[in-house]
Amino acid sequence: MYSPLYIKTEYSLLSSLIKIDDLILKCKTCNINSLAICDDNLFGTMEFIKKCNKNNIKPIIGLDIKYLSSNILLYAKNINGYHNLIKLEGIKEENDVTFDDLNKYNNDLICICFNEEIYMNLRNIYNDIYVGINSLNEKNNINYTKNIVFVNKTLYLERYEYKYLPYIFMIRDGKTINDGISFIYQNNHLFTYDEVINKVGIDEINNTLKIANMCNIEFENKLYMPKYDTSNSKEFLINLANKGLNKRLNGNVSNLYKERLNHELDVIIKMHFEDYFLVVYDYIKFAKQNNILVGPGRGSAAGSLVCYSLGITDVDPLKYNLLFERFLNPERITLPDIDTDFPDEDRDKVINYVKEKYGKDHVSGIITFGTLKSKQAIRDVGRILNIKNSDIDYLCKRLSMNESLKDLRKRSMEISNFIDSDDKLKLLYNIVNEIENNKRHTSIHAAGIVISYKALDEIVPIYKQDDLNLTEYTMEYLEELGLIKMDFLGLKNLSIIKEVIDNVNKEKSLNINFNNIPLDDKFAIDIFKMGDTTGIFQFESEGMKKFLKDLKPENFNDISSAIALYRPGPASNIPLFIKRRQNLEKIDYINPALEDILKETYGIIVYQEQIMLIAKKLASYTLGEADILRRAMSKKKIELLKQEEERFISNSVKNGYTKEESKEVYDLILKFANYGFNKSHSICYSLIAYRMAYLKAYFPTYFYASLLKGVIGSEIKTIEYLNELKKINIKVLPPSINESNSKIYKVNDKEIMLPLTSIRNIGNLIANYIEEERLNGKFIDIYDFLKRIYKKTNNIKVIESLIYAHCFDEFGINITTLINNLDDIMNYISLTIDLDDISIEKPILKFYDNDAERQEKIAKACEILLKERAPEIAFSYTTDPKEAFTDIDFVMAHIRVGKYAMREKDEKIPMKHGVFGQETCGPGGIAYGMRSIGGVIEILDYMEKYSPNAWMLNYSNPAAIVAEATRRLRPNSKIINICDMPVGIEDRMAEILGLPGGRKDMTVRYYGLNHFGWWCDIRDKDGNDLMPRIKEHVAKYGYIVNPEAHNDEASWNDTFGKAKDVYAVDPDTLPNTYLKYYLFSDYVFNHDNQHPDHTRANEVMEHREKNVFAAAKEIVEKGTAVDCKFQSDDHASYIVDLAEAIAFNKKARMLLIVPNDGAISNFDPTAMVEIPCIVGSNGYEKVCIGKIPQFQKGLMEQQVSVEKLVVEAWITGSYQKLWQALTLSKTVPSASVAKAILDDLIEANKDYWPELK
Repeated sequence: MYSPLYIKTEYSLLSSLIKIDDLILKCKTCNINSLAICDDNLFGTMEFIKKCNKNNIKPIIGLDIKYLSSNILLYAKNINGYHNLIKLEGIKEENDVTFDDLNKYNNDLICICFNEEIYMNLRNIYNDIYVGINSLNEKNNINYTKNIVFVNKTLYLERYEYKYLPYIFMIRDGKTINDGISFIYQNNHLFTYDEVINKVGIDEINNTLKIANMCNIEFENKLYMPKYDTSNSKEFLINLANKGLNKRLNGNVSNLYKERLNHELDVIIKMHFEDYFLVVYDYIKFAKQNNILVGPGRGSAAGSLVCYSLGITDVDPLKYNLLFERFLNPERITLPDIDTDFPDEDRDKVINYVKEKYGKDHVSGIITFGTLKSKQAIRDVGRILNIKNSDIDYLCKRLSMNESLKDLRKRSMEISNFIDSDDKLKLLYNIVNEIENNKRHTSIHAAGIVISYKALDEIVPIYKQDDLNLTEYTMEYLEELGLIKMDFLGLKNLSIIKEVIDNVNKEKSLNINFNNIPLDDKFAIDIFKMGDTTGIFQFESEGMKKFLKDLKPENFNDISSAIALYRPGPASNIPLFIKRRQNLEKIDYINPALEDILKETYGIIVYQEQIMLIAKKLASYTLGEADILRRAMSKKKIELLKQEEERFISNSVKNGYTKEESKEVYDLILKFANYGFNKSHSICYSLIAYRMAYLKAYFPTYFYASLLKGVIGSEIKTIEYLNELKKINIKVLPPSINESNSKIYKVNDKEIMLPLTSIRNIGNLIANYIEEERLNGKFIDIYDFLKRIYKKTNNIKVIESLIYAHCFDEFGINITTLINNLDDIMNYISLTIDLDDISIEKPILKFYDNDAERQEKIAKACEILLKERAPEIAFSYTTDPKEAFTDIDFVMAHIRVGKYAMREKDEKIPMKHGVFGQETCGPGGIAYGMRSIGGVIEILDYMEKYSPNAWMLNYSNPAAIVAEATRRLRPNSKIINICDMPVGIEDRMAEILGLPGGRKDMTVRYYGLNHFGWWCDIRDKDGNDLMPRIKEHVAKYGYIVNPEAHNDEASWNDTFGKAKDVYAVDPDTLPNTYLKYYLFSDYVFNHDNQHPDHTRANEVMEHREKNVFAAAKEIVEKGTAVDCKFQSDDHASYIVDLAEAIAFNKKARMLLIVPNDGAISNFDPTAMVEIPCIVGSNGYEKVCIGKIPQFQKGLMEQQVSVEKLVVEAWITGSYQKLWQALTLSKTVPSASVAKAILDDLIEANKDYWPELK
């Protein structure tokens, strides 16, 4: 025989694999009758002692302490030694243990050390000091003492488990397998006696037993009830209770109440609990005096009239027939247990009061332990082994609640195969099986507070923290050590009630007092009757709502019954309860004598108190005896139940009931006792729910504002509550950068405004920054906001989130405009953030037009708009080229020579000859191009004359012909040609895919000519191929994002829809929409010919052009751009992106129309092609496309020839070249038709084209 003396358990967190249950089982197998745990704390002491005693094993309590350069082991001989261990452990937590510490707390301790230095240092402190060894070789080196004992540090039970120990060390230390395994513990299992006898001599073994025999801890049987500060607690309690009851009942205290109060006081005093009640009374009084809402009660304490009289509860127990003995039973001695609810945000205030009143050393929380549950173990081990997160997630998502990985593998062949597929996963499986459910970390009991008249570290070990110390023993061990637990619960629902009342009282000058509100208010009851209980405590679930709608509660008692019934077990009685409640079935009271007891629940036993009252009435039990019967029934104590059955039936027969009746009733209460609900608890919960329903009925906006505040961060609950508001016609306003609070929803009777923290990506820190900065004045505009907040946050995601949440709507700029210009704004802010306003040269925006009348209409409106929305931008407009083009950086050119009147002719003239008309394709595009070349060259020349270093960004149509003309006529000019068509289509693609950042979340490869191209590759930022998903959509719907909603102009809807047919011609790529004009020209003509007098030009004049001029007129007439209807289009946003890329050298990838020069290797190098380019301050660099397919190449060669012939015709004035261009166009059926169209176009354009010969 020997006694293991150095066992570390799982309570040495993440340092041992040993669970106490497994340890005791192993010791019984090895015939070990005494053993010591020696953790580096005392966490496991009580569990170890109780379980050892239960299994007839002697427990020895030790403590492993770091001292000087080594460890020493200290063991408690008795209760005094145990208290000294507690003191030393407390010191050890905060500081290194010194010689003086050991000397001060040395009594009744046995010491084991491991070297001569420590032994010589401590031998005069301890009467019993030993040197620990685990081999004879070690013994041979010891000549300074004969007190030698066998000690082997035990960290796991079975020899093979050594290989799993390093992994819990790595969890503890935050390391991975890459750090290497630097600790190997191959001989730290629990040795059998046979193993020990082969390592050391009999003396060293016998000394283990000698030490074990010296250790005998017996705990003192004392109660450490806190003392209330009064000279006579009994008299004080009696006087206080009587005064309180008199106040509660307005001086009308009947004999019934007096007798009940005196009975309770007598029981409390006989059980010596008077101080307990006074302590609870005191901290509740503190809460109420400091405007901290206190719950109406919780649990069986609501059955106490003393609690009601003292203000501890708000429930009159006689009114609801609640029983004191269910709470405090002199025939079943247990400590009282009063749980109190406080608002979760105020709970700590009450705890701090208690600490200050009784002393920090006398008050503590209660420790709990988090364990390595399966999912946690998998994630921890997965991190250590560097296993992919996707594999870890795959395993964790398939685990059901409380299922082990081993059980999961047994039930799932898929999981088994998955684990077997990888060596790392096999290793993870083996490790997790060994470490699952080991204790991982400390935590704190959510509610429990211990208060003692004696310093707690004189009774139990204390885990010290700055704010609140913790007992090192968990809750279940405290009562037997004489400590009393009080639950201080933080209840979110009370926070909601308090906040609503405070806000309503403040905003409406009311004084809501629930003591004056009846419990039969129709509107409050209707909340339950209609099942409108979203946000109501205990009544939120969909199942409960359905139950309420079926039940149709009429009074408060029905609400209480609903809480008691809607839980596993009693829920089977719900259908019967509803039928009887609605008089659809006759009520059966089992026995007429029980009618008074069961009447409120329609003959169904719902409450535990009803069981007690039945036992009292039929079998003459006292209420104390009835409580013991109820408890025996719920605990299924078989022997006691047999005795009680005989007694119940015998007494009932004596009282005049038949044996059969008595047996029937006994069997019935036995059935219901297993799940009957505590009525006191149900009444208290119902009171909280009723109060919330009252507030919801009368002050819904304030109620929902508080609900929403409590779920900030939970998108699902937020949406649920916002939808509820819409149902009751309360308007939900988006957050406002100048009006919204950080966390509080602003409300009035009909509206509720979202706070800043309701926005995704906006946390408390950012919201508080904004709110603090607003104290310096409201934000004037987006620039003012960004400049003032820039140094606190310039995170683009944060700003985008604010924009998308409509925070800046009050500045009159739409979301698209803000998002498209955000990079520019942020760059501007970054450059000017440290400059005074006077030092900043304002950016200048000039508006040039050669039509003064047209310019005046638009420019006046722009002037007003910019003054309001961007006062930092100087704006001017002129028809003078020198004034317009002097001292500029960029010319953003968009011209329309001949205006829409000529575009209309471009479209309608070809229609007369059987050819469709279109602005940029076919004859219409050629006519428009012939008009545009001169205008673009004119503007380019102005720029080079007055600002030779500027860039011209041209998006004048038709871009292909204009681009070819500038290549030929101004080859060295700084001009970049673009088109918005691919950009608009990419926006639609992003919308189809649901990409939050729009087209900027995509990287594309595209090639073609203007309005004439194909996407050959589209990927997200992570490199994932997006083409298949887009193709799937386009094949069905074209580029129509939502087939159910057609919000575009009719011709655009047709163009986007027809893309599915264009795609079908070459499903390897994705096409530009305008290819329909070249591949399906017959379809286009037939479609347009249905209304030949109403073409696309008419559609634009009736809508887009009309709307722009109308919006401008409205701005000028009103003198403000607030709520104006100007909207930026794809051209505008894209050209701003291009200017930004050049100005700030952003190296942005953009589609431009540029000379091919080999970018498409098998295509004309002089052709102006549209391809991706990298844009920076030096212009652009082309992205190489390589070879393109023959189909696309053939189409492009035909079309580029058309464009080159048009430019040649303009330069040389050649009728022949332009006829050839029209003839070559894929849209024109023959040369004769081409000539007829050309002659008509020449006549129409004689004021715009050069003379053709």
